[in-house]
Amino acid sequence: MAQEEKTTEDLQEIEGEITTINFHNPTNGYTVLKIMPFKKKGCKKSTAESDDSEITCVGTSLEPKIGAHFKLSGTWGSHPKYGRQFKFSSYEELLPQSKAAIEDYLASGYIKGVDKILAKRIVRRFGTKTLEIIDTTPELLLEIKGIGDETCKAIIDSWNEHKTSRDLILFLKPLGFSMALCAAILRIFGPGAINTIKQ
Repeated sequence: MAQEEKTTEDLQEIEGEITTINFHNPTNGYTVLKIMPFKKKGCKKSTAESDDSEITCVGTSLEPKIGAHFKLSGTWGSHPKYGRQFKFSSYEELLPQSKAAIEDYLASGYIKGVDKILAKRIVRRFGTKTLEIIDTTPELLLEIKGIGDETCKAIIDSWNEHKTSRDLILFLKPLGFSMALCAAILRIFGPGAINTIKQ
Protein backbone atom coordinates (compact mmCIF):
# COMPACT_ATOMS: atom_id res chain seq x y z
CA MET A 1 0.00 0.00 0.00
CA ALA A 2 1.38 3.40 -0.93
CA GLN A 3 2.36 5.67 1.91
CA GLU A 4 -0.12 8.51 2.38
CA GLU A 5 1.18 12.02 1.82
CA LYS A 6 1.20 14.41 4.75
CA THR A 7 -1.62 16.90 4.72
CA THR A 8 -1.71 20.35 6.24
CA GLU A 9 -3.72 18.84 9.09
CA ASP A 10 -0.74 16.62 9.95
CA LEU A 11 1.59 19.58 10.31
CA GLN A 12 2.17 21.26 13.64
CA GLU A 13 3.85 24.53 14.48
CA ILE A 14 6.44 25.57 17.03
CA GLU A 15 7.26 29.18 17.79
CA GLY A 16 10.30 29.90 19.90
CA GLU A 17 13.81 31.22 20.28
CA ILE A 18 16.86 29.35 19.01
CA THR A 19 19.04 28.54 22.01
CA THR A 20 21.52 26.08 20.48
CA ILE A 21 22.74 25.23 16.99
CA ASN A 22 24.05 21.68 17.16
CA PHE A 23 24.85 21.43 13.46
CA HIS A 24 24.44 23.47 10.29
CA ASN A 25 25.68 22.56 6.82
CA PRO A 26 26.00 25.80 4.82
CA THR A 27 26.08 23.86 1.54
CA ASN A 28 22.67 22.18 1.74
CA GLY A 29 21.19 23.95 4.78
CA TYR A 30 20.74 20.78 6.87
CA THR A 31 20.33 21.94 10.44
CA VAL A 32 19.96 20.51 13.92
CA LEU A 33 19.03 23.10 16.55
CA LYS A 34 17.21 23.56 19.83
CA ILE A 35 14.33 25.93 20.40
CA MET A 36 12.81 27.19 23.63
CA PRO A 37 9.07 27.59 22.94
CA PHE A 38 7.69 31.04 23.63
CA LYS A 39 5.20 29.84 26.24
CA LYS A 40 8.13 28.87 28.46
CA LYS A 41 9.65 32.31 28.00
CA GLY A 42 6.36 34.11 28.65
CA CYS A 43 6.27 35.71 25.19
CA LYS A 44 3.31 34.05 23.53
CA LYS A 45 1.50 30.74 23.47
CA SER A 46 3.25 27.93 21.64
CA THR A 47 1.43 25.42 19.47
CA ALA A 48 4.05 22.77 20.20
CA GLU A 49 3.19 19.43 21.72
CA SER A 50 5.66 20.08 24.52
CA ASP A 51 6.50 23.55 25.73
CA ASP A 52 8.12 23.02 29.10
CA SER A 53 11.67 22.47 27.83
CA GLU A 54 13.95 22.94 24.84
CA ILE A 55 12.94 21.05 21.73
CA THR A 56 15.41 19.49 19.31
CA CYS A 57 14.45 20.41 15.74
CA VAL A 58 15.81 18.98 12.49
CA GLY A 59 15.35 20.39 9.00
CA THR A 60 16.75 22.79 6.43
CA SER A 61 17.40 26.46 7.15
CA LEU A 62 19.51 29.13 5.49
CA GLU A 63 21.40 30.93 8.26
CA PRO A 64 20.16 30.02 11.74
CA LYS A 65 21.46 32.20 14.55
CA ILE A 66 21.23 31.82 18.31
CA GLY A 67 18.68 34.31 19.60
CA ALA A 68 16.58 34.29 16.42
CA HIS A 69 12.82 33.74 16.75
CA PHE A 70 11.49 31.04 14.43
CA LYS A 71 8.09 29.58 13.61
CA LEU A 72 8.62 26.02 12.41
CA SER A 73 6.10 23.84 10.59
CA GLY A 74 6.60 20.10 10.62
CA THR A 75 5.91 16.80 12.36
CA TRP A 76 7.11 14.95 15.43
CA GLY A 77 9.42 11.98 15.06
CA SER A 78 11.86 9.89 17.02
CA HIS A 79 15.55 9.26 16.34
CA PRO A 80 16.87 5.87 17.53
CA LYS A 81 19.89 7.54 19.18
CA TYR A 82 18.82 11.10 19.99
CA GLY A 83 15.17 10.52 20.87
CA ARG A 84 12.16 12.72 20.20
CA GLN A 85 12.63 15.44 17.58
CA PHE A 86 10.56 17.93 15.64
CA LYS A 87 11.19 17.57 11.91
CA PHE A 88 10.42 20.88 10.22
CA SER A 89 9.74 21.22 6.51
CA SER A 90 9.43 25.01 6.46
CA TYR A 91 10.03 27.95 8.75
CA GLU A 92 9.49 31.65 9.10
CA GLU A 93 11.69 34.03 11.03
CA LEU A 94 9.68 36.14 13.46
CA LEU A 95 10.86 39.60 14.38
CA PRO A 96 10.35 40.52 18.05
CA GLN A 97 7.62 43.04 18.85
CA SER A 98 7.97 44.15 22.48
CA LYS A 99 10.74 46.42 23.73
CA ALA A 100 12.12 43.71 26.02
CA ALA A 101 12.14 41.14 23.20
CA ILE A 102 13.81 43.57 20.78
CA GLU A 103 16.49 44.36 23.36
CA ASP A 104 17.17 40.65 23.91
CA TYR A 105 17.26 40.12 20.13
CA LEU A 106 19.85 42.86 19.58
CA ALA A 107 21.97 41.76 22.54
CA SER A 108 21.98 38.07 21.56
CA GLY A 109 24.86 38.51 19.11
CA TYR A 110 22.49 38.21 16.17
CA ILE A 111 23.35 41.76 15.10
CA LYS A 112 27.09 42.40 14.99
CA GLY A 113 28.42 45.36 16.93
CA VAL A 114 25.65 45.41 19.54
CA ASP A 115 26.14 44.24 23.12
CA LYS A 116 23.69 44.36 26.04
CA ILE A 117 24.53 47.94 27.01
CA LEU A 118 24.22 49.24 23.48
CA ALA A 119 21.03 47.27 22.88
CA LYS A 120 19.46 48.91 25.92
CA ARG A 121 20.44 52.38 24.69
CA ILE A 122 19.06 51.76 21.22
CA VAL A 123 15.72 50.44 22.46
CA ARG A 124 15.44 53.21 25.04
CA ARG A 125 15.77 55.73 22.21
CA PHE A 126 13.61 54.10 19.52
CA GLY A 127 11.31 51.75 21.45
CA THR A 128 9.22 49.31 19.44
CA LYS A 129 10.25 51.06 16.21
CA THR A 130 13.89 50.03 16.69
CA LEU A 131 13.96 47.35 13.98
CA GLU A 132 12.08 49.59 11.58
CA ILE A 133 14.71 52.29 12.16
CA ILE A 134 17.54 49.83 11.51
CA ASP A 135 15.84 48.68 8.31
CA THR A 136 14.79 52.02 6.82
CA THR A 137 16.77 54.87 8.40
CA PRO A 138 19.81 53.27 10.06
CA GLU A 139 21.74 56.57 10.00
CA LEU A 140 19.63 57.56 13.02
CA LEU A 141 21.64 55.03 15.03
CA LEU A 142 24.45 57.58 15.03
CA GLU A 143 22.39 59.53 17.58
CA ILE A 144 23.12 56.79 20.13
CA LYS A 145 26.10 57.18 22.44
CA GLY A 146 28.69 54.54 21.59
CA ILE A 147 27.70 54.17 17.93
CA GLY A 148 30.11 55.67 15.45
CA ASP A 149 30.43 55.18 11.72
CA GLU A 150 32.20 51.83 12.04
CA THR A 151 29.68 50.32 14.47
CA CYS A 152 26.77 51.69 12.47
CA LYS A 153 28.11 50.06 9.31
CA ALA A 154 28.56 46.74 11.13
CA ILE A 155 24.94 46.87 12.32
CA ILE A 156 23.64 47.74 8.84
CA ASP A 157 25.70 45.02 7.14
CA SER A 158 24.61 42.41 9.67
CA TRP A 159 20.95 43.38 9.38
CA ASN A 160 21.03 43.34 5.58
CA GLU A 161 22.72 39.94 5.54
CA HIS A 162 19.89 38.39 7.55
CA LYS A 163 17.25 40.36 5.67
CA THR A 164 18.47 38.80 2.41
CA SER A 165 17.71 35.33 3.77
CA ARG A 166 14.29 36.33 5.06
CA ASP A 167 13.31 38.04 1.81
CA LEU A 168 14.53 35.12 -0.31
CA ILE A 169 12.37 32.65 1.60
CA LEU A 170 9.32 34.92 1.37
CA PHE A 171 9.90 35.27 -2.37
CA LEU A 172 10.56 31.61 -3.21
CA LYS A 173 8.28 29.76 -0.77
CA PRO A 174 5.02 30.61 -2.64
CA LEU A 175 6.70 29.34 -5.83
CA GLY A 176 7.17 25.89 -4.31
CA PHE A 177 10.93 26.04 -3.70
CA SER A 178 12.21 23.74 -0.96
CA MET A 179 14.39 25.07 1.85
CA ALA A 180 17.31 23.03 0.51
CA LEU A 181 16.94 24.70 -2.89
CA CYS A 182 16.65 28.13 -1.24
CA ALA A 183 19.92 27.43 0.58
CA ALA A 184 21.62 26.45 -2.68
CA ILE A 185 20.32 29.56 -4.46
CA LEU A 186 21.55 31.85 -1.68
CA ARG A 187 24.95 30.15 -1.66
CA ILE A 188 25.37 30.47 -5.43
CA PHE A 189 23.91 33.91 -6.10
CA GLY A 190 24.41 35.65 -2.75
CA PRO A 191 22.62 38.91 -1.84
CA GLY A 192 21.50 39.46 -5.44
CA ALA A 193 19.63 36.17 -5.66
CA ILE A 194 16.14 37.64 -5.96
CA ASN A 195 17.14 40.09 -8.70
CA THR A 196 18.90 37.30 -10.58
CA ILE A 197 15.81 35.08 -10.47
CA LYS A 198 13.53 37.91 -11.59
CA GLN A 199 15.74 38.49 -14.62
